[in-house]
Amino acid sequence: NKRGGHTMIVYLGGTFPKHSKRAFDLCVEHHSKISAKLQGYGYKIITPLRGKGGSEGYEPNEIVHRDEFDLDRADIMICLMVEPSIGSSMEIYRAREISQIPVIVVTNNPEVSNHYWIQAKATKVVKTINEAIDFLSWLE
Repeated sequence: NKRGGHTMIVYLGGTFPKHSKRAFDLCVEHHSKISAKLQGYGYKIITPLRGKGGSEGYEPNEIVHRDEFDLDRADIMICLMVEPSIGSSMEIYRAREISQIPVIVVTNNPEVSNHYWIQAKATKVVKTINEAIDFLSWLE
């Protein structure tokens, strides 16, 4: 899918639970499937997981600076926010206020969807990735 003559770049961020390795691995697997689905629709995907397999071996400033760089070159952010997250919230704020790109938050969690900051900063809050994809096509 194209916008302004180039393939739309989607920054696919989100919450990666750290309370168990199993939960983290399941989230990474789900994230990968969604990346593949979006690529199938013609979007270029930037994910904070690329080349990491976790955050081992990276300093926090390296991770944050790369995420900021990625947000600045993206056309839109989709945030898979299964639970409240400081990191995801910071990415959303960065995307809206600095990168000035639309943000779609995908969540079934009312702790996320009902939060004032999410409601104020997200361009759209949806429950499923299919709803997010429908909204992406509307933006083009």
